Amino acid sequence: MKLSKTMKLASLTVVAGATLFLSTGVAQAEKENPLLKGTMSKMEVSKSSFNELAMFKKARISVERFSELNGMYLVEVSDIKGNVFPLYVSKNLKMMIHSGTAIKTDSGVEVKAPISMDDVKGFEQFTYGTGATEIFVFTDPECPYCKKFEQQWEGLKDKYTMRVFMYPLSFHKKAVPMTYWILDGKTDEEKAQRLLAIANGSTEFERFNPTLDQKREFAKELDKVKSIAQKNGITGTPTVLDGNGERMNWTQL
Repeated sequence: MKLSKTMKLASLTVVAGATLFLSTGVAQAEKENPLLKGTMSKMEVSKSSFNELAMFKKARISVERFSELNGMYLVEVSDIKGNVFPLYVSKNLKMMIHSGTAIKTDSGVEVKAPISMDDVKGFEQFTYGTGATEIFVFTDPECPYCKKFEQQWEGLKDKYTMRVFMYPLSFHKKAVPMTYWILDGKTDEEKAQRLLAIANGSTEFERFNPTLDQKREFAKELDKVKSIAQKNGITGTPTVLDGNGERMNWTQL
């Protein structure tokens, strides 16, 4: 679930970079914005090259025509209702821009500047899983999308080690008491199991009555996570990061 207030600001770096190589050319754009390196490889493309992209298929759009424009492709597409609109697609076909937002063509993940992992690593509230691949998860126990993700964790625990950050959003009225119950777990395993229990419908959190001192301690923990999230443009849940601070599509893990 996403908050809309700062969504476009968070993608400013990449969108600005993409706009840069529309106006200044390929070499200069790559020099000034490292995020764009590797997007300029030469390829032979046709309409089918675009139509076979995962996000084109998912959105059920097809190419009417395309042309090169200063290091990108300007692609006119039509949807199933016959509406025609333009997209910009990088030369390696890995990124497209629509309505000011850059997204990956294989996963649909919004392209943003990587998060500094110095702000994230070591600050998780608990860990779940023992897999070789480390990921960082910001979750809200009342968020319906988070619950869907968490219901998959049992099948992911041998592949990933999840560093979990509890990030209850203000408009979820039960998220804070849910989180307090989770954080009251004595071990990482107990905290994780409480989160998963809520994801699967448990209401046991309603019977938890923390003391005033406990509430203060829990609130301090949540303020730390909120500060990390706000500093790095994390505005919604679930947000999943890889070890390099790149956002991942949780539906494709």
